[in-house]
Amino acid sequence: VAKARNDMMKTVVDSEERYREQIETLEDDLESERQKRSNLEKQLDDLAKSVEETTFSQGGRVSEVMSPQRNKKLRASQDQAAILHDALAGFDSEEEDEQDDDDAEVMNQAQSGVGSFAAMEQLSQGLKGAKVELQTLRKQLESSEETRESLVTELGEARQAVEKLPLFEEKVSELTMEIKLKDMEIKGLQDDIADVRFLYRQQLDSLLEEKAASSHPSTLLEEPSELSLPLQDEEEDV
Repeated sequence: VAKARNDMMKTVVDSEERYREQIETLEDDLESERQKRSNLEKQLDDLAKSVEETTFSQGGRVSEVMSPQRNKKLRASQDQAAILHDALAGFDSEEEDEQDDDDAEVMNQAQSGVGSFAAMEQLSQGLKGAKVELQTLRKQLESSEETRESLVTELGEARQAVEKLPLFEEKVSELTMEIKLKDMEIKGLQDDIADVRFLYRQQLDSLLEEKAASSHPSTLLEEPSELSLPLQDEEEDV
């Protein structure tokens, strides 16, 4: 009984220790997953801010390019009379130079816009990949939470078993005592049976002796007649 109790106690303690180690490992994994999730969310925020800043800067560049053109046109319309008055012959060449400058600025802006769109496309792809990775990490986090809850439940059951162990030990002691009492009772019954058999054998032997004694006198009466015959024969011979 003591050995069984020790084995049971050792099994419960080992199970509790194993569950505790698994829970600690899962908690570490959970903390790591949360850290990864936090880093990914930060990266997503940085990407979103970068996309917004790129869009804003692109819009600002366009406005910066368009504003000088409008200002030039406005100044050209306001000072048209003065320009015609001062240098009618040179106006065409200056206008062509300004137009060439505007075309160059537009081309530079277009090239910059293409680069910005490429950067935005790259950021968008990175954002999609980060979202997919974040979704995967969330699923892993949910799975880790479920495993952790399951282990916590099993650990609670193991603790309940440890709490019930004294009751089981008491029950085992009671059953052991009952078994001992039953063994003693069986031993007493076996002794009683042996005594009864001994008494029965004595009575049987006594009856057999009485029967033998009751049949013995007739046997004694017959023996002298048998013995007298040889005596008579001997006397006749003499």
